[in-house]
Amino acid sequence: MAKRKQRTKRVSEADLAYASDAEDRLAQEGMTSERASSLLAPYIPEQKGVVPAGKGIPKPAQDSAESMRSGLPWFGLLGQIFQEGIGFPGYGYLSSLILRAEYRNICDTIASKALRKWGKIISRDNDSSDEKNERIQKIEARMHELRCRDVLRQMLVHDMCFGQGKAAIILKNTADDELSKPLFLDAAKVGKKSLIGFRNIEPWWMTPSAYESENPLDEWFYRPKTWWMMGREIHSSRLLNITMRPVPDLFKPAFNFGGMPLTLMAKPYVTNWLRARQSVSDMLYAYSVVVLKTDLTTLMSAEGRRNLRQRVKEFTALRNNMGVQICGQDEEVDILASPLTGLNDLQTAALEQICAVSKIPVVEYTSNQPSGLNASSDSELECWRDTLTAIRENDCGPALQSMISVIQLDMDGKIDADLIWRWDDLNEVSETEANKMFVEKSRALSQLVEDEILRPSEARDDLRQDPSSPFSRIGLKDEGDDALDEQAQEEPSKRNDRPVEGDEGEGA
Repeated sequence: MAKRKQRTKRVSEADLAYASDAEDRLAQEGMTSERASSLLAPYIPEQKGVVPAGKGIPKPAQDSAESMRSGLPWFGLLGQIFQEGIGFPGYGYLSSLILRAEYRNICDTIASKALRKWGKIISRDNDSSDEKNERIQKIEARMHELRCRDVLRQMLVHDMCFGQGKAAIILKNTADDELSKPLFLDAAKVGKKSLIGFRNIEPWWMTPSAYESENPLDEWFYRPKTWWMMGREIHSSRLLNITMRPVPDLFKPAFNFGGMPLTLMAKPYVTNWLRARQSVSDMLYAYSVVVLKTDLTTLMSAEGRRNLRQRVKEFTALRNNMGVQICGQDEEVDILASPLTGLNDLQTAALEQICAVSKIPVVEYTSNQPSGLNASSDSELECWRDTLTAIRENDCGPALQSMISVIQLDMDGKIDADLIWRWDDLNEVSETEANKMFVEKSRALSQLVEDEILRPSEARDDLRQDPSSPFSRIGLKDEGDDALDEQAQEEPSKRNDRPVEGDEGEGA
């Protein structure tokens, strides 16, 4: 292999000045270049037993690692990243963050609201045969039995807390050596009645075993092919994954090949909120200071100082709106009060910063309606529903479709590619609006039948297939449908035989 030519990069005076300033600041904080470069170091499992004894952790190719560590611009940049709290702190620290209400509320709100409404399996070709409908009902019943909705919700929570959400596909009679082999979605790998379920796995118990780090054209470039999970090597195809905020390849080893935790992104904003909340509380606790003007010449003697302390103690004890304040003739009382105007606005602004980084409306995060003239949250809620819809389709969709495929193989060893998942609309209408929409739809169908565009049986099928319709519980096929169609075909001829109003007079 030919030797690479060493390319020298000229560093500008501005970079040198910035790096020198960053070095001085980091030195004051106990930050060294080795500590700064550790932000790019591969993640090492904090829990013993994740990697079996004698097995090493793969490391990425580091052709320019030395220039990164010694380059002044890189050193300043890494120091700045460390100060901003962007580096990966470890799963122990991230686990402690979600014990605080502000972080937990972010994760639970997004996960619960995104899956507040579920969905259904439909036929891509609109096949409504009895055989197809029966298969769909069996798949949905199996999904409910395996708690697929709860598994997806927990994957979302883990992604926001740790940067990635994992769920393992658990099959019967799977040996440890079989876990490291790919799980192809066919009957040969997933037999009938072999599926036990799907189990959430926190990334605390996992670390990558093998991945490609030299050839960017490779399929597994910076993608773990297998994972160590408490001494067992598991192929990535046996794991369902949700990673909503992936990081650049340079930082993937440091983040255990997960994404950026939302709790870590919100940390600076939560810290500002906690500081603002405590500052407002301290201000309310001591917003006024009572000044007692008295003779301080008594401080010249020990007895005078004792008397002054006793006087202040009595003054404080009697300082109560329900009591009486006693002052001497040569004493004066004054009150210095700090203005409290605007404290509520400052505290609210700090709280809204958390909502901004998490994309959660204030009314959803705090359950408080915005106040003020013409305050409305309709537009914010509409954007919020769009965000949740994107999360369901882009992040939850692939994992859910994999669940459906595995369940079909477990049922009869076949995957029906015609079956797809359709999410329910997150937008809810009131009962009055729903009734109004149903009446308008019924009138439209009635008009289409009267104009002979639709048959009565087709109109009834449309009403039966609409889950919001009161007639959705009617059977899929009624013996009277054929009679209705025949009657509808006869009625036009009868109507044509009837004289039109005004014709009788003209004929006479």
